[in-house]
Amino acid sequence: MKKLFQLAVSLCLYTSLVSAADMPQMIADYIETGNVSERGIPTGTIEQINALAGYMANNTDDVVERFDEIAPDIRRKNLLISVSEFMEPQQYIHFLDKLLDGLQVGQKGVDARVVEQAFSAGNKKMGLLAFNFQNQEVVNLCQKAKNTLPQTSSAQQVLTDILSGEQRTQIGAALFMENLPEPEMLPTEE
Repeated sequence: MKKLFQLAVSLCLYTSLVSAADMPQMIADYIETGNVSERGIPTGTIEQINALAGYMANNTDDVVERFDEIAPDIRRKNLLISVSEFMEPQQYIHFLDKLLDGLQVGQKGVDARVVEQAFSAGNKKMGLLAFNFQNQEVVNLCQKAKNTLPQTSSAQQVLTDILSGEQRTQIGAALFMENLPEPEMLPTEE
């Protein structure tokens, strides 16, 4: 029995090492050293940011499943969330959806704070959900978030405002005042 237990432990360690080894060293190094500025922008070179965003986009399920392993502290969780805004819109929405799945099953490292922060896009994806409130994928995502996040969450009102279209008006005015471009529009069903 003891040998069987040792074999199981060795297999678990090996699987963990193989998963960690699958991540390119440059990306692992960036996660280890990167940070998020006071303005919510990831530090590092654009090559590092794009490499991590690409890795996250291509491995979203694995990244979210191993979220606490990849990002065991707040700094690294913030970095992953901030870098997720550099993904393409559909990939970003998929990432948010997977975070919600993690919250629903009580996955270690994925709590309401992490999900709320991810839904509070501040830079590259500011207004993406609000401007696409008529896109069915966005509607489904926001409904799922409303049903998953605690009712006391500050995100509840924001999600309600996104679904009603009110948030588009508010963010549109803020983008105009800051002379920032509107986010990409996703297709809607006619």
